[in-house]
Amino acid sequence: MTEPFVTVVIRSYNRLTELGALARLVLAQRYDNFEVLVVDSTRDVSDDAIFDAIGSRDARLRVIRTPPRGCAAAANEGVRAARGEVVAFVDDDDVPVGEGWLRAHVRHFDDPRCLGVNGRLDYTGGGEERVPRVHAGWLRDRW
Repeated sequence: MTEPFVTVVIRSYNRLTELGALARLVLAQRYDNFEVLVVDSTRDVSDDAIFDAIGSRDARLRVIRTPPRGCAAAANEGVRAARGEVVAFVDDDDVPVGEGWLRAHVRHFDDPRCLGVNGRLDYTGGGEERVPRVHAGWLRDRW
């Protein structure tokens, strides 16, 4: 079975440093068939600044701009622009666990009953250092 093409939508607003770190982690995934779509709602940051923060102009990476209307609106914009059969969402302050995060997420779609996968967040640190770490989710076949 071929791996489905996945669009990883990163929703970002005014966190360029965190966005760069997250995008580098996503681009390092051990999964070959994906793109990264940054949906940025920051008005005063250029695409060049985003690519500089990421440290790459990887061909799998695209940036789209939206007005700052919130997380759900950014997700909707990401879905409209996605090219993937599967869409995975992360925010600019999330940190995927390891290089196998995307593969672990997508493997659930081998089961034709799978309608979606829900991830889990674990938080490390405390106070201002509190960082969410995204784990692969569980199969949800009955809604």
